[in-house]
Amino acid sequence: SDALGWGWRWAFLAFLPLGFVTWPMASRLLPSDPERPGGSVDVVGAVVLAVASLLVLFPLIQGQSAGWPPWLLLLLAAALPALAAFVAVERRLVRRGVEPLVDPALFGLRSFRVGNVIGVVTGLLSFAVVVFVTLTIQYGFDRSALEAAALTAPIPFANMFGSLAAAPLL
Repeated sequence: SDALGWGWRWAFLAFLPLGFVTWPMASRLLPSDPERPGGSVDVVGAVVLAVASLLVLFPLIQGQSAGWPPWLLLLLAAALPALAAFVAVERRLVRRGVEPLVDPALFGLRSFRVGNVIGVVTGLLSFAVVVFVTLTIQYGFDRSALEAAALTAPIPFANMFGSLAAAPLL
């Protein structure tokens, strides 16, 4: 019985105890970020990047269910000038000697570009594997969503420990 009508959203409550345990541990174990003189927040860059992200993500999320109406395609196309505006804002800040949200000079480094491509591909594949395995468990083996969640719960730990084991090899 779903007393409050939360349905599957109850699954997120499992993260509360984990958060209550890890937050104090992190505040004690992680080094503090030293104060940097003259540091400021790039509010304009953050807003422009948020708008550009919305112009990409909203059409991609809603497009198929809405039948890809022209206005969604226009929003998606508007993302390109918004991203160009973000780059222009960040370059202007660098010229003024202000710390940008993302320093455009980083993209001049081959290792940064390659690292970003590897990170995106790895992230997409990791997400796709979890979705594929979860749906296979539910539909292929006729299990409930709760059983699928319980069976896939070790995956993040395998990723974490696998990353820790692979780091020295890199």
